[in-house]
Amino acid sequence: MKGSGKFKRYAAVVKPYRRRIIFFTALFLCSCACNLIQPYLMGLAVEQLNAVKSASDGMGDVLVTCLIMGALAVASLMLSLISVRVSASVSTAVTADLRAAVYEQACNMSVADINRIGVTAMLDRSTYDIMGLMDFLSMALRTVMIVPVYTVVGCVMAFRIDGIIASVVVLCVPLIIVMIAVVTRIVTPLAKRSNAYLDKQNAIVHERLSGIRVIRAFGREPFEHERMAKATNIMADNFVKTNVTVSLTAPIATLLLNVVTVLILFLGGNRISAGAAVTAGELEHILLYIGMIGSAMFTAAFAIMQFPRVRVSVSRINEVLNSPRIDRSRGRAALDGSICAFDVTYRYPDGSADSLLPVTFTVNPGERVALIGGTGSGKSTLMMLLTGIARPTSGTLIIGGKPESALTVDEISGSVATVFQKSDFFTATLRENVDPLGTHTDEEVLDALDCAEFGEFARTNGLDYRITQNGNNLSGGQKQRVALARAFLKNAEIYLFDDSFSALDYLTEKRVRRNMNERFAGKTCVIATQRISTAYNCDRILLFDGGRLLAVGTHDQLMNNEVYKEIYVSQTGGER
Repeated sequence: MKGSGKFKRYAAVVKPYRRRIIFFTALFLCSCACNLIQPYLMGLAVEQLNAVKSASDGMGDVLVTCLIMGALAVASLMLSLISVRVSASVSTAVTADLRAAVYEQACNMSVADINRIGVTAMLDRSTYDIMGLMDFLSMALRTVMIVPVYTVVGCVMAFRIDGIIASVVVLCVPLIIVMIAVVTRIVTPLAKRSNAYLDKQNAIVHERLSGIRVIRAFGREPFEHERMAKATNIMADNFVKTNVTVSLTAPIATLLLNVVTVLILFLGGNRISAGAAVTAGELEHILLYIGMIGSAMFTAAFAIMQFPRVRVSVSRINEVLNSPRIDRSRGRAALDGSICAFDVTYRYPDGSADSLLPVTFTVNPGERVALIGGTGSGKSTLMMLLTGIARPTSGTLIIGGKPESALTVDEISGSVATVFQKSDFFTATLRENVDPLGTHTDEEVLDALDCAEFGEFARTNGLDYRITQNGNNLSGGQKQRVALARAFLKNAEIYLFDDSFSALDYLTEKRVRRNMNERFAGKTCVIATQRISTAYNCDRILLFDGGRLLAVGTHDQLMNNEVYKEIYVSQTGGER
């Protein structure tokens, strides 16, 4: 089948559970055997009843046959219950392993690939797509065996009784298969479109929740409602079309089976009247087998109808699992703290122009350098390149004396400590947020918090103070100081601060910078900022505007630059 290669990797996921699958198969086949004997016994009971001449003559045989049928029904029920439990355990375990594999892969993907797929789309793949695959796997484990067993045995038993009547049963099967194939072909593109708009809808919800204050402040609720309604309507329309198409399968299949039943009764009645070697009991055999084949076909049809959706889900999961992994084969590299850039440029994946135009500069080991400029000037883009999260579009970037292209993300992050504009927080204690790996003592954690001017809070509330999701029980300034303490705790050669003091008041920032000067003596510090007060005492200042590096120098030297002077006057009023 086209696209079957998408499922090959899942064989390795299922392999550890092959013993459980074999056990389930044995139970299910035994249950099927119990069910397949029932039509024969039913026909036998009918023949025995026809042979009874009086209430006291021969009823014992009928009673024995009925008791055997009851025992087989109970046995089939018990075997089915156990097999369902086993299949559920297998599908749940496989789902857990698959979700763990997706999460592990996500932890080893580049930021560019994660952004290409989208955070909300990654969540959909870990929840909606994998859950759909689990439901399909649970159904498939049963239908893979029930359909061929019931169909083959039913047709064989029908041919043993009467070949002409059995041919009607055989002709019904390919018609149902053709119908399922047609529906599958129609449903697949609808499922792809539905899932794409599900991702879009979730992304819009995420954006609205994270930016609800801005939306309300600018009165953008009607526009956001329209965006949401459009994505929801398209998604709903495709889901409705998919469900309507799939739901047609049951009535069409029922119609076919009813037509077959009528034909069998018609042919059987004629052949019995014509004196053919067919009895009423044997005709009952065939009708019961038709019912069993029909039941199996319905179950299979329902599972197969889910296949187009599952195939789309598998493609989406594979998009994550097949993404390139970052190289984590090497540990921390010995970097000397220097940074050199030669004609470095960067263009975002969906950008039409370079966000960072050719930049050339050098930072010496132990030097404190500030990157200053307005919003969108290219400071954060350069900081992103220095962390190794993204690679330059062109040019050469040397970090710690080694070309950035020759370093892995782990080698860079091992010697570089970074505080971003927006830091992430765990729903955990203050200690765990500052020291996620738990490799430092409480004294070291408190020392880092003291350096970030957050030690008093930590001693008052304790290191076990619980930080809620996204740090919602901390103010903006407190969040920045916790993030700074996280970086201060790390023994790195290069420290990068991307507008990491913007939420601090000037007095607190002054104290933090004084602590940094003492703590990081001899360490390289690169600080991206919009504040003149932050850049003022740095060894050198790199002035950015519109993605260009306009000038390099000290504060006094840059006062001759019109752009820098404009920033200075706007923040200080022209006072030195």
